[in-house]
Formats: sequence, structure tokens, C-alpha cells
Amino acid sequence: MSRYFHSLYPWPAVMMACTLLFAFQVGGAGKAFHIDEVQVVTLKDELRLHAKIHYGLSAPVLEALENGIPMPFELEVRVKSIHRWARDRTVAGSRQVHLLSYHALSGQYLLEDLNASSMTAFPDLQSALMYQGRIVSMHIARTSSLDRDRAHVVQLRSRLLVGRLPLPLRMESFFSPSWRLESGWYEWPL
Repeated sequence: MSRYFHSLYPWPAVMMACTLLFAFQVGGAGKAFHIDEVQVVTLKDELRLHAKIHYGLSAPVLEALENGIPMPFELEVRVKSIHRWARDRTVAGSRQVHLLSYHALSGQYLLEDLNASSMTAFPDLQSALMYQGRIVSMHIARTSSLDRDRAHVVQLRSRLLVGRLPLPLRMESFFSPSWRLESGWYEWPL
């Protein structure tokens, strides 16, 4: 009987297919946010960031949001000094944290900027995500803090902060790739 089973299902092929499926699911879920456009401009003594980010939310995240669970998002920017023989060093950085929530009584989505302590209401989720993904003139660093003799790169990423979710969802996020939503680091020379 075991010979028949082994000939019907060749185990190395089955194991390879399962491994590839798992890798595809983990990799696919992690890139739900896409950084579409990036521009760094110098304004007097400051580096400013303009960017467009597309936010795609998974079904469990949408369900939790529509059931009243606020979703925390982080946008992180860093400037690194490139060293040929040593480790690259972060010389400047900036973070923005937004809290996206659904207000069932009004049927509106609320986007709270935790850095600026401001809140904006939107009639639908798509409008809120488009607004959140449009980064205009975000301060990155002072140009005087950069070493002119070194090359620098700017790195940008956006992610869902699963560590700030309520405990039951935080536990679920450890085991489900559909909660690990991020763009990965997007890097370009300065």
C-alpha cells in the first residue's frame, strides 16, 4: 500500500510545491504597499520628500478596520552615509505615524496624523488611503548635517505597525502573513 501511495504522489515534488506555495504567500503578502513615485528636493537647508504610495489592505485587515479596530501605519525615512570599508551609518531620519479608523455611526473613515495631532475625515476607504499615500514636503534632514565628502542614500518604507494592534490581533499577526503588510525598503542615491 505504501508503494502505491509513493508512486501516486512523489514526495520531493509535493514538498517542493508546498514550499514554493508558502514562499509565494509570504512574499506576496509582504509587498501590499507599493512606493510609486519618490522625489527629494532641497529647500534652503532642508531635504524634503515628495512620494506616492499605494496601500493595498488584506481581507483580515479590512474586516478588522470595518469592525472598529484602528489600524496604525508608519512611514519611515532615513538617510545613510555610505562607507566603503565600514558599515553604512544612518545620519538622519524621520517617521510619521497615522491611525486609520472607521466610524460606523457616520460611515466615515478617519485618518489621524499622530505626529501633527490632526484628523481628517473621508467618505470612503479609497479616498483615505489615497490621501495617506500622498506625501508632500516631508522633512528628512538638514543638508548641513550631511558629510559632503561621502555618498548618501535615502531609504523609505511604509508598514502596518502590528505591534500596536490589540493583543488578540497581534497574536494572529505572528502566524498570518496577511497581517504583515509593508512596502519593504525603497532606496535611491542622494
